[in-house]
Amino acid sequence: MCHAISAVDAGVDRTVISDLERSKHNASIDLLDRLARALKVDVAIFFTSPDPADPRPEPLKPGRKSHK
Repeated sequence: MCHAISAVDAGVDRTVISDLERSKHNASIDLLDRLARALKVDVAIFFTSPDPADPRPEPLKPGRKSHK
């Protein structure tokens, strides 16, 4: 399962998302809850290991969120 969200979707500064992606920030319970709500998934998904058989997600293009 691959989801893309923006910082706006989660109600956080974009630098927080960037820092999480680069392992420079530890997520609080509140942040995990915001991210889960933005992704429309249960927060428990953040505590599961990916299935090694699943393909790695494709990197997102840099830049702002596309308009729908």
